[in-house]
Amino acid sequence: MRVVAAIDPTPIGEHVLEVIGPWAAANGVEVDVLSVLDKDAVQGVFKGGASFEMTPSGAGAGSFLPVEQHYPAVVESHGQAVERAHHEMVERLRSAVAKHLPGVQASVHVEYADDIPLVICEYAVRQRAAAIMMGTRARPIMHAALFGSVSEDVIHRSPVPVLVVRRDMAAPAPGQVAPATAVESLG
Repeated sequence: MRVVAAIDPTPIGEHVLEVIGPWAAANGVEVDVLSVLDKDAVQGVFKGGASFEMTPSGAGAGSFLPVEQHYPAVVESHGQAVERAHHEMVERLRSAVAKHLPGVQASVHVEYADDIPLVICEYAVRQRAAAIMMGTRARPIMHAALFGSVSEDVIHRSPVPVLVVRRDMAAPAPGQVAPATAVESLG
């Protein structure tokens, strides 16, 4: 069986792997770890102001006035920033897999989209996943009503079952393999 663990670059995202890891290992489940980023949200690296010296007008030769530029300077293009963000995310996902999914056949994938829930659902279909597993921040109802919730949108759009791991859900104790009854029913 294969599942998609759709995670974001937060501790909540990594918590999903911590919760499902023992179950996946005990049941021979393959895990595709997916992170979907908004390419437009990726920003370049900024460097502090540059220092240089100039000769003030009317000053004698050899007189210099140190000048500090107080505007940050972009040191990479948007394309370079996206490439850097991609490599950083792949490394972060690999590290999380090594830490939380030992003994599990897992792969990491980074995709880009404006409609993150749609990409998660389409990816699960392409991979023939039995389920999508993801985290939630459990934001206040008003925030979700105004800005939406990725996990809620995935639940409504997904053609496969979705297991949502809350941030307060405890990881399985040593020797315990099932994070939730819902996961057991997938096997």
